[in-house]
Amino acid sequence: MSEADDDEFDNNSAMELWLHDLSVDSATRVAGALMIFVGSLLGVLLGIALISTNVGEILAGQLDGSDGVANVDGIVSTALEDSTTGGEPAEGVRVGILDSDELEIGHDFTDSGGRFSIDDVPRRSSTLLVEHPGNRTVRITLVPGDHAQISVTLTPGEGFDEYDMPW
Repeated sequence: MSEADDDEFDNNSAMELWLHDLSVDSATRVAGALMIFVGSLLGVLLGIALISTNVGEILAGQLDGSDGVANVDGIVSTALEDSTTGGEPAEGVRVGILDSDELEIGHDFTDSGGRFSIDDVPRRSSTLLVEHPGNRTVRITLVPGDHAQISVTLTPGEGFDEYDMPW
């Protein structure tokens, strides 16, 4: 190599040198094509995994296995009464799960953020019962299906509100 060639390489950035090498060396082109193919394949596999599973369940280790149980998670908040009050998380609300015979199979109380979690609930039709003094009792029939974050709104008054929801 001459001094002129050395000066030419010294003035070029790493990207320019790589592009020059890519245009001259066929092995570099093959390696580049292989990296693009592998990256595309990994992207497709990641996309399939993200579409077919709930990322939160993967990270929490809650993928549905052969044990036939799931966790029921959700949040309870107060109803909006006007433009200035309501919509806050409800703390201390009792949330229970009843089986088809109306027997309780688990319960929890909401925390300061209104969140509840009932673990190891059998994956079959059951009823979520949300009770709090001074508010209507909410009964949600849970039908086995996709895992869902359950959102419940407490409404002041007496009586029951009933809903169906896949979980």
